[in-house]
Amino acid sequence: MTLPEIETLVNAVLKDILGPTGFEHAEVEPCVDHAGDKALRVTAHCAPGNILVPGRPSVRAMGALRGALLDRDEERCPHLFSASPDDEILDGDEEAADDDTREDGRA
Repeated sequence: MTLPEIETLVNAVLKDILGPTGFEHAEVEPCVDHAGDKALRVTAHCAPGNILVPGRPSVRAMGALRGALLDRDEERCPHLFSASPDDEILDGDEEAADDDTREDGRA
């Protein structure tokens, strides 16, 4: 699948499941996971005052994302992160906020 196709699918799946929790939109980037496998970094952007918290909706979203991608022969595993306009990045945390390695090997 192309990145725009993946992003369209991801947004549809996440809106359906996480919409009630303040989900607005997602961005998808190819990356390499901690095991060295090609993966997809999915950043779910939430409305101000909302955060994506671990729990049943997040687990359902991950399962639905993985299933929808596999149904379309996309084998890269999605890794879900959240972002909110309320997020505060402290000094020195800019690099820690982006700790997955990109597909081209950049950090």
